[in-house]
Amino acid sequence: MDGQPETLSLQCPNQVQSVLQTNNLAERMIRPAVILRKNCQSNRSEKGAAVQAVLMSLYRTLKLRRHDPLATIDSALRAYLKTGQLPPLPIQSVADE
Repeated sequence: MDGQPETLSLQCPNQVQSVLQTNNLAERMIRPAVILRKNCQSNRSEKGAAVQAVLMSLYRTLKLRRHDPLATIDSALRAYLKTGQLPPLPIQSVADE
């Protein structure tokens, strides 16, 4: 450190082969939540929208980790009713490691 500010080196996506130049994957990931909201005639309140966002995030995370989302959420809620605490989110399945 010679008192000079650090410089930041940036690369453009077209210079890095592993970086996609579109957000197509992200859009496909949120599509089920958008379709659900459309089919349900949108959310009726801000609180409802917040609850749906949390549940859809949890559902998609569990699905990506190759867990059964409904069974995992059911098990977590049962544990909460018994102990008063939610269990931690399961790690990625062993098959993916």
